[in-house]
Amino acid sequence: MDRRLAAIAILGVVAVGAVLFPTAAVPLGDDVDEVAELPNVTMSPTDAPNGVYADVDDDTGEIRLNLTEENQRLAGDGVNGDAVTEIDNVFTVTYTGDRGVYVWLTDDEADDNLRFYSGGDPTNSFEGEADGVRLTTGDSIRVGFVVDTTDPDHGVEAIDTFTLHAEYPEETVAVETTAASDVTRSAAALGGELTELQGDDEAAVSYEYRETGASDWRETVPRALTSPDTVSETVTDLEPGTEYEYRAVATTDWTTDRGTENQPGETPTEDESGGTPTEETPGATTDDGTAADDDAGAAGQGVATPTDTPDASLQGMEDGSGGGSDGGGPGQQLLGGPAGSLLWLLLLLLVLLVVGLAAALRTNLS
Repeated sequence: MDRRLAAIAILGVVAVGAVLFPTAAVPLGDDVDEVAELPNVTMSPTDAPNGVYADVDDDTGEIRLNLTEENQRLAGDGVNGDAVTEIDNVFTVTYTGDRGVYVWLTDDEADDNLRFYSGGDPTNSFEGEADGVRLTTGDSIRVGFVVDTTDPDHGVEAIDTFTLHAEYPEETVAVETTAASDVTRSAAALGGELTELQGDDEAAVSYEYRETGASDWRETVPRALTSPDTVSETVTDLEPGTEYEYRAVATTDWTTDRGTENQPGETPTEDESGGTPTEETPGATTDDGTAADDDAGAAGQGVATPTDTPDASLQGMEDGSGGGSDGGGPGQQLLGGPAGSLLWLLLLLLVLLVVGLAAALRTNLS
């Protein structure tokens, strides 16, 4: 995997070497090295009890560690001499970007008398690239440290700085959401395409979908792709007559890309849906003269499942005579509409003709 060294922050460790011995304190200067900014990586004291050992300089924005009696927030007089002191959860390292980062610490003390660790476990070293931690968007780790003053020549008082290193990946992944197909009352084949994959061997492509307007997404099982390609995934837990939105998602070791989220509204065209919509394709309803104006789901536009019953139905008379022989089936057709009106007109003309003939016959007999 390709990685690029992005930046190094040299952070002042004020008075970390001023370890208090039982009889006297070891003096230490207040020099603080300038901090080189790391994109999307922040450090801050934790909200845990040991967060009092760290603070942020209001003027420089630098994080500082202070283990001496000069730290007014400490309950005691600092760290004792001739001891191994473990201090958990002092500060956090947080990543706020969207591509992932690999971070670790070093310090300028050669004898390992100051050791940083993560996760509240002193054996879980956070020093050196080999013990670095991978962070993705929103990830945060808590960092503590061990101070070892058991050796009279420990040299802790000489420590002035520690360094946070960060490497950013040279990876590119891109995915697009495409048309849904084979939409039935409870299932649909969601469409997508992995359009770019660089800097990693494979990407896991999945789909997130939900009822339009819902807050929570459901997710399909990821499928591994090693090169750009189209991908389709069928979901079978859809509710009839419900509109859904979905999006394709591609994830590598370092980054995640999401296709444009579907929005409800536009009926798929014949090219998008693979044919004219039917009862088994998006947007299909019984044609009541308004089907051309109906909106349903196309790729990037959402997808609507057909309902169990048609939008328009034959209405019978109130006494149930609109059905079949038992009033409930389709065997008997109702009079009505243009054909029924014409029949009544013909009957009226026939009556008038009979009346006219009767009148003429009566006149002749007279």
